[in-house]
Amino acid sequence: MENKFIKTNQVSVIGVPFNGGQPREGVEEGPIRLVEFGLLNQLEEMGYAVEYEANEDVQQLRPSEDPDVLNLKQPKYVSNVTRSVSQQIEQQAKQGKFVMTLGGDHSVALATVSGIFSAYPNACLIWVDAHADINTPASTDSGNIHGCPLSFLTGIAGDHPDFRWVKPLLKMNRLTYIGLRDVDAEEKKIIREHNIKAFSMHHVDKYGIGKVVEMALDHVNPNR
Repeated sequence: MENKFIKTNQVSVIGVPFNGGQPREGVEEGPIRLVEFGLLNQLEEMGYAVEYEANEDVQQLRPSEDPDVLNLKQPKYVSNVTRSVSQQIEQQAKQGKFVMTLGGDHSVALATVSGIFSAYPNACLIWVDAHADINTPASTDSGNIHGCPLSFLTGIAGDHPDFRWVKPLLKMNRLTYIGLRDVDAEEKKIIREHNIKAFSMHHVDKYGIGKVVEMALDHVNPNR
């Protein structure tokens, strides 16, 4: 299989069975369920050579004490896991492999985006989600980090002692949303102030997902 962005046919699938960015249990089972239902086999049938890292031991990164810091819940646990996985992703990406991260807790985006953009600084991000996940520590009502990853990745979160390792590698003009339908008031303000391109479910219904994806790609990478 030829692809100008991928040097080999190798796919590195990295599981992150983690739920620390929000209070509900169950999302940590997402990676293993996808594997059980045949994801790796399907990739192999498409001609890819697949490596799988399950990361079943991420729970060991939970600290004995993890108080709220600057309004965020479980910051040390989230930071420990995402920093570790980010290094995994960066290493695999720099080997030219296509990296597919399986999660469930959206705080894992701290790892996926940091890892990929460390390997490919000129990368772009299309965020397909009902939620914007760009609350800052100051704006989040819940304190759950799964609603904040993009504020750290774009550099608008401010200084937080547990997330100083996260570099602002993502430029606002290289971020586009698809599928927004439930966005907090402060997030809407951030999106407007930073002129972030966003396609809501209204746009998907109006134009169709294929056309919306094309428009999103044209925005984040007009020279593609």
